Amino acid sequence: MHKLIENEEAPYPNGILFYNGRLLIDSNGDSTLKAIDPKTLQVSILAQFEKGIIDGIKIDGDNYLVSFFEGNLFSVNALGEITELMNT
Repeated sequence: MHKLIENEEAPYPNGILFYNGRLLIDSNGDSTLKAIDPKTLQVSILAQFEKGIIDGIKIDGDNYLVSFFEGNLFSVNALGEITELMNT
């Protein structure tokens, strides 16, 4: 088994999604949504969130939907801009 990244690059990963040739990971340790290129192993940050428990990732057209355990739902566009869609 090949290890894609070290824990320091995505501490406490939770949700994952493989999309468009990249592995998307939400990292609860640093509250980021990251993309990993499985060929080059390059890790890039797609969005930086406030503290919370990132729970899941889904594709919504050209955006990502990112849910939080605390009851929040966000949309992230290609520029990394975050829009809150729901806060329960």
